[in-house]
Parts: sequence; C-alpha cells; structure tokens
Amino acid sequence: MECLLEEEAWCADFPQSRTALFLLREILRKFCASSGTLAVFDSFQRKLRVVAAFGLYPQRLQRSPYLPSWGVAAHVFQGEQGLIIDALHSPPLSLPYRRCRDASSVCVPLRGKSGEAVLGVLSLNRREGCFSPDILPFLEDLVQRHSEFLRELGETLEEEHLVRMVQKASKVLSGCDWTTGFQGLACTILRAFQVMVRARYAALFALLPTGKHITVMPRELARVLSPEAQEKLGQILLPLFRKRHPVFCSARNVLRLLPLSRQASWRVLVSPLYWRGCFMGAFVALVDAPFSRLFETFLAILSGVAAGMLQGFAFYEKTRACIIEQERLRIARNLHDGVAQSLAGAEMY
Repeated sequence: MECLLEEEAWCADFPQSRTALFLLREILRKFCASSGTLAVFDSFQRKLRVVAAFGLYPQRLQRSPYLPSWGVAAHVFQGEQGLIIDALHSPPLSLPYRRCRDASSVCVPLRGKSGEAVLGVLSLNRREGCFSPDILPFLEDLVQRHSEFLRELGETLEEEHLVRMVQKASKVLSGCDWTTGFQGLACTILRAFQVMVRARYAALFALLPTGKHITVMPRELARVLSPEAQEKLGQILLPLFRKRHPVFCSARNVLRLLPLSRQASWRVLVSPLYWRGCFMGAFVALVDAPFSRLFETFLAILSGVAAGMLQGFAFYEKTRACIIEQERLRIARNLHDGVAQSLAGAEMY
C-alpha cells in the first residue's frame, strides 16, 4: 500500500476544501494510490480548479490551482468518459501526455444526478502497478454518492467569484461623480455592469429625466454600430425591457447588426432597471453562455442599485433646477425691492 505523506497534502482556502481533502485521502487509501487530485469546474473561469490534492507540488497549486485546458483532466471532463493510462492503456494521440515508467493513472468525471452536467474530475496515480479496468465504474459510483457535496463545492467557488465581482462593481459605483452629468453617470453604471458580467460588447439604455432615452456603449462598439443599427437594436430588445428580471435570448437578430463572428454559444443578456415599478433603463450584453441562478440574483441586486442611482440623479437634477429657480426669484425680488427701487427714488428727487 502506498504511503500518504501529510506534508504533500494541499487544499484550497475555503471551508469545504478540508472535507474534500479528507474524501480524497480516503479514496487514495481505498485504491492504494500514491497521489491524486480532486478538481471542480469553476463556471466563472471556465476551467477546472483543484480543491484538494495529494502527492503534488503545493507551491505550484498555491500559485495557480487551475488545470490546463489541454490536459488529461480537461479531456475527461469534456468527453465525460473515464480514462486509464498505464502500460496496457495508452492515452489518446491528441493528448500531450508522457507516462512515467511503471506508473499508472486513472481519471474519472464527477457526475451529479441524471441529467446534470459534469461537476469536476477525480484523478488517481500509482508509482508502480496498474489499476484494474473495473475501477472506472466503481469510482464513478463512489463519487456519485457525494454529488451533493461536490455541487456545494462548485456553488462555493461561484459565490466566491460573485462576491469579488460585486465588490469591484460597488467600488466603481462608489466612485461616481454626480457633477459629470447624466452621461457620466450612465458610463459609470455601464462600467460597473461590465465588471460584473465581464462582457466585451455591452450597452446601457437609460431614461433621461426629460423622458427621452440615450444609449451608452464602449467606443469600439459605437464605431461599428451606426445610429440606424442602434435604433433597430432598441426595437429588437424593447419587448425584453418589460421583464422585471434578467433574461437571456437568442443573439441571432442582434448579430445581424454587428460585424462579428457568429458563434453558436453567444446569447443576449438583458437586465432591466426598475425603481419602484418605474422603468429607468436596461443593461444589454453579448455573453458566451447563460449564467446560474445565483449570478442572476446578484445581477438583479446590481440592477436595482443602478436604477436607484438613475432615479436619484433625476431627483438631484429636479431639486437643483428648483433651487436655481428659487435663487433667481430671490435675486430678482431683492433687486426690485431694494437697489432698483432706491435708484428710482433717487432719480425722482
């Protein structure tokens, strides 16, 4: 039986990773493996992230816990099929894998319940000896019993990223300068949404205090989108603005207006901005794939904050106009009752 050294153990820095390390240790001992990794798919980075490992280099994982997209783990994750690599089983030719002499490896996908996507990948290694071919279904059945825990791991990773993105977006919104006018406020809100969604192509449709709409978008998008195309884009997305929550739709009609490559994975994200039932605008972005329910919840909160800022600026402008008008009336009244009247009386005498 292989000896597991505690100094070779590594786990990520969140609470559930300790449990993942304990689970990995028990699996390694059960199958007499010398090293292994437990990786969960990070939906935010679109990569496999190692949450627990034995027998690898902790310093390397500390620097970057993400597995390469061209490795064995990524191949198993995408193909959703287990893989054994030893003296009797060679890796696929497409993988740049170099097997050590007398070593053996097995890699299986971490499946959830039926119909769910693959949650991650489990890899086991032996310095000597081969794994039995019957290990694949046995391992898959073993990890499927812990599918609920593995799903919680993925949600924890996503929540960690979302909290970080919300903090960055809040920092952008807190730096808003009200003296830059409505255009400056709309640009700040657009930057905050782009930080949150990480979308290159995005726009903000905002309702002016006068009742008119303006469209704010990055310069690179404004260069390729003519005013006529912007008007057509607004007509296409207008039915989605009536929704009270973030929605996804097909990007087919939108891509016709943009000189971009038409990727099948692209979808349009629309997040309407409502404040106490009043429509204040909408954020529109071109994204690669739909996000999770948790992300939509955070996005809805950010949309509410942005709508409140737009409403607050409208109230600020209205109050400012009232104050200016009152000050003008006061100055006019003082001139009429004071200096002007005294000068008129002096001329009479």
